[in-house]
Amino acid sequence: SDNLYSSLHGDISGVYYYNNKNYNDITARLAAGGGYRNARIDVEVTPFVQKRFYGQGSSGDGNLHSYSESAGLHVDTSYWLTPRWRWQNSLDYSYDKHIKTYNYLDGNRVSIGNTVMFSPTPKQYWFAGLDLSHKSARSASDAYNRFSTRLGWGQEWGWGMSSRLSGNFAYRPYDSKDFFGIVRKDHEYGATLSLWNRNLYFWGITPRLTVAHHKTWSNDKYYEYGKTRMFVEFSKTF
Repeated sequence: SDNLYSSLHGDISGVYYYNNKNYNDITARLAAGGGYRNARIDVEVTPFVQKRFYGQGSSGDGNLHSYSESAGLHVDTSYWLTPRWRWQNSLDYSYDKHIKTYNYLDGNRVSIGNTVMFSPTPKQYWFAGLDLSHKSARSASDAYNRFSTRLGWGQEWGWGMSSRLSGNFAYRPYDSKDFFGIVRKDHEYGATLSLWNRNLYFWGITPRLTVAHHKTWSNDKYYEYGKTRMFVEFSKTF
């Protein structure tokens, strides 16, 4: 009543390698809270807890092990400025606590996201975003700020086909020198294309075929890498 609502969110994400299980990485998150919604605005506040499991890399035994635990607060706001313009904002705060082997990474994590979306027609939308985040750590060489921008386009085509194309750029400077005397600075680039057909669905879920490319350039060559992934994505909101 009075436009108030309660909410419960559960999320499990990660990667699984059937032939390299020491690098499996799974994160589970549970959040519960509530918010206020009317025709123009939606504000939701959800405390959350999070648990990450990792295969321990080259020293692993093929099984998943506890890696870190987090607790924090997520605030999400959406506001229709006009029937075609929408502004979205999110705030995430948490404290990450790692197992003893990795406790030098313990610290606060704060992120702020801002997105503006424009829908010139019911079948098309454009969006642009600016995200800021900070990760503190016991080891200053592992603490950083991250500044990123996003730009994207979504389109409904004929015969049930839809697409979403987005690109992003981020700059991540670290706070202090590492063991080799390098103050790490990363430049990150990414592009993602998703395709789906709403006439194709399983148990009420329409799969999306997604291709994602990511590249990181760094002044510390050890952390430079690029990867391209193709995967099928299933999501359901109810």
